[in-house]
Amino acid sequence: MAGAGREFSSHQDFTVIRFGLEAPIHLRHNWELFGVLIYDIKLMPIKV
Repeated sequence: MAGAGREFSSHQDFTVIRFGLEAPIHLRHNWELFGVLIYDIKLMPIKV
């Protein structure tokens, strides 16, 4: 998974790029367990 978005705070706003990996594990009786790894990259705004 990958995507982009914005993080809003009262102090400063950031552009965020997110990369992730999901790994499902199938269990008995139609159950599934998911492991998720996510990494966010915050891009600092450029001050002019």
